[in-house]
Amino acid sequence: WEVGKFSFHFLVSDDLFIVISDLLREIRPTAGVLSGAIDRIEKHLGALAAKSRENKLGKVERRNTPNFPTSQDTSSQGIMRYTPDLLAHTLSLIHHDVFLGLRPHCLLNMSISDDTPVVKDPHWHDAMKEFLGAYSAAEVFVYDFTVSQIISGNSPNDRSQSIEFLIDVCDFLEREHNYCTLLWVLNGLSSKTVRRLSSTWSRVSSAKRNLFKDLQKTMKTCCNVHSFREKTYEPGDRFTIPCIPPVESYLAAYLQRLDLPDRIEGDLINFEKREGMASLVHDILKLQNLKYVSSSNAEVKRYLNFQQRKLNVKGDILPRVAKVLAEEPENFGSDHEDIFVMKLISPEQHRSFVNLAKTFLANPSIYTFSY
Repeated sequence: WEVGKFSFHFLVSDDLFIVISDLLREIRPTAGVLSGAIDRIEKHLGALAAKSRENKLGKVERRNTPNFPTSQDTSSQGIMRYTPDLLAHTLSLIHHDVFLGLRPHCLLNMSISDDTPVVKDPHWHDAMKEFLGAYSAAEVFVYDFTVSQIISGNSPNDRSQSIEFLIDVCDFLEREHNYCTLLWVLNGLSSKTVRRLSSTWSRVSSAKRNLFKDLQKTMKTCCNVHSFREKTYEPGDRFTIPCIPPVESYLAAYLQRLDLPDRIEGDLINFEKREGMASLVHDILKLQNLKYVSSSNAEVKRYLNFQQRKLNVKGDILPRVAKVLAEEPENFGSDHEDIFVMKLISPEQHRSFVNLAKTFLANPSIYTFSY
């Protein structure tokens, strides 16, 4: 492979550096006798990076030059090349934009027809479909990303380090009041594949295991709208602390109230139904109007975008799942099982939201996870 033939691409887009770097990282464990060739490719890429930027900008911007991991530099593999707070900050900004896509008018124009939520106005129907598409894609990606980063480790020790890193990410997400992404990462850490990794969990420190359990309890509490309000309200006003709420819980609660009868006994208007719906919409508007402050990183965003494109094709995940599970014996009832808090979100709420997403997206398998 003559790396020089590709040098002109580096003048156009730095993304190619990230893509090739990640590809080299993934094939290194199985490279065998070709590991030396991979080292030389990385060396040439580093030189081309410097030369291309010097030609383009007139100087070398060393602080932006990609840091290609070598075979000895195991600390910079995958997400471990970043810090937990940096990854949490970047995810928060990305998913806050997704949350802003939830238009209250979509909810106000929604009704229940034959036990199915519908929005009759075509404009708001399309807006709701767009939001649910973005939200579902983000949730599925974070789940897949969490599982894939753990099972990519070559040993239980490597996988335990990834779990500890992701628990730290969850800790920062909770500090940033990002309960939306926090739920998604915790679901990935609690997936049936990751739960099976007894040897891996035995290497996770007791401090991280306790933190993981506490974060699950916090998330389970926040998945109840009333409890979430109590945790995040300030006296005298609703939500002065910017946060990303558990959107799934809010939509499920709204659908529950929407399904109540408009009239009650004596043909009286059901004001309780309307008050409940208005209260939920008011919460969403208030949270969307608060300025959510967090820092982002262009390199982390590129890395996440690359991972999302790769995970769109899940053929490489399933064989890896099978291989890792074969390496670690199934040992349910072991001492790590008690750290998992069952059902972070109630089955009724989850079922209500999934049915909503499937209805608007016409995708019956969108929330079907096989690992």
